[in-house]
Amino acid sequence: MASGMRPACVRQRPALGRLVGNAANHHEWTSGVAITPNTPTSLGGAVASYTVAPALPAGLSLDASTGNITGTPSTLVAIASYAVTATNPFGSTTAILVISVNELPPAGLTYAPNPAVYTKGTAITPSSPSSTGGAVSSYAVAPALPAGLGLDTTTGVLSGTPTQITATASYTVTATNGFGTTNVAVSVTVNDAPPTGLLYATNPAIYSKSVAIAANTPTSGGGTVVFYAASLRRCPQA
Repeated sequence: MASGMRPACVRQRPALGRLVGNAANHHEWTSGVAITPNTPTSLGGAVASYTVAPALPAGLSLDASTGNITGTPSTLVAIASYAVTATNPFGSTTAILVISVNELPPAGLTYAPNPAVYTKGTAITPSSPSSTGGAVSSYAVAPALPAGLGLDTTTGVLSGTPTQITATASYTVTATNGFGTTNVAVSVTVNDAPPTGLLYATNPAIYSKSVAIAANTPTSGGGTVVFYAASLRRCPQA
């Protein structure tokens, strides 16, 4: 080397390649589910630090030393862009990530009681659904529930007062959100009410042997009477 000449100094700034994702660098993650750590690759000089703007979705973080993105997203996020910048003393480079955080589809829909046996004319105890997975946006049922019963399409609650006797049948309730559905078959039977308040117009009734009596017609409340039966009860002695 000639006298007085200084050695050449090669300065290399980083050249950030990409963060692991699909061809468009679009990352679709699910709220409540831990992501696979997302590791950057780069060319050029060694990276000293990483930053991201704007802030990543809640639950996710960027390691300023390694550039790894990790965590469990906790809020839904529409498609948005995030700029990750890799820096060393000689310069910086930036990669754009496109991230969306989706909801889980609902799962494991159940109702209690199931099977359900109700009585005509009697209001049922409202039956609320339970499910796992993501929040449910809406509910639907098919076929239509027995007359007098209804499904709240927002809450999924079954309620009402059945007005018709209905044989045991299966009704499929479907819970839906923007990312999927789940359903359950609910068995429903509507029985008639028991008869109540049986009365006869003539009571006590005094009849004479061998003399035809006027018809003594009963009245009752509650459900329809299917048959009548009589048993002997002796009147108390005076």
